[in-house]
Amino acid sequence: MPWPPSTPPQVPTDSRSGHCYRELLASGLRKVRREDGLALHLVVCDELAFYLTLPDKRQRQEFAELLRDLVARGRAAGVIVCAAKQKPGTDVVPSALRDLFGFRLALRCNMPQASDTILGQGWATAGADASTIPGDQRGVGYLWSPADIGRLLAAARALRPPLRAATFEALFGLLAVTGMRVGEAVALARADVDPDDGVITIRAQIAKLERTRLIPLHPTTTDALRRYAAERERLCPRPRSTAFFLSRTGTALDRSSVAKTLRQITTALGLRSQTVRPRAQDLRHTFAVRTLIDWQRSGQVARASPRSPPTSGTSAPPRPTGTCRRPRS
Repeated sequence: MPWPPSTPPQVPTDSRSGHCYRELLASGLRKVRREDGLALHLVVCDELAFYLTLPDKRQRQEFAELLRDLVARGRAAGVIVCAAKQKPGTDVVPSALRDLFGFRLALRCNMPQASDTILGQGWATAGADASTIPGDQRGVGYLWSPADIGRLLAAARALRPPLRAATFEALFGLLAVTGMRVGEAVALARADVDPDDGVITIRAQIAKLERTRLIPLHPTTTDALRRYAAERERLCPRPRSTAFFLSRTGTALDRSSVAKTLRQITTALGLRSQTVRPRAQDLRHTFAVRTLIDWQRSGQVARASPRSPPTSGTSAPPRPTGTCRRPRS
């Protein structure tokens, strides 16, 4: 008796992976190979726990099911999923999802059990134990001194052409006194910066974890932003972007140009070496460290909390006084 015809393979209905599978079927292939010349697609999911602990049970179950299907079937079609989390325990990440990741990376852990939670049961006793990574082998950050920040702003002010100089002086200064993320700062639109109310709105679309927040500004900071806005309008009256910070050509800045300019300046100032590499995000880290130090010195650490921040003793320029209003609709 002849074999019955086989069931046609199921193709995902979503446009990206479905298109990839249809290309494989048309080519008679089972999976994407290097020599086939087919495109690869990388899907990065940072802070995985945020999506797996959504308040809506239906939403988090749907997300887990879709991600599990993408990890399980996407790799054959060239869809690679990279997910990151502090500790992928089964109380947050279902084992049915976690066990599908064939390649895992563990940074330093406190206990062998935590290492096994990431790498898989038994790997610690087999020698792959992230808790044995020496504590002194840490990433190298850079804490900017007030003097170095002053030199950074002076060097930015001397850049050419003038619009580039004005932009980077204002940008680096804003990062230093607010602790903003670089990506959030370069994504600011003009409407996000309100010098009259003394507040910057970080919209959900550009914020980490998609959570809108407000950043109050010291009067000296609002004055500096007003000066930059006036200079920007004078130098580029017809910009090609609605971004608050403009490039030399009137377009929005991108993070790569920020990193390149900072690298150029820190090299010229002698701050950069083979082992010391100041980054723009180190201005954020410096802001956080100096704020905590100032809180401790002023005796405010005991009552400092995310829900009730101290009202004084923050790093220079000092924390603004008064109220912060919601942005106008």
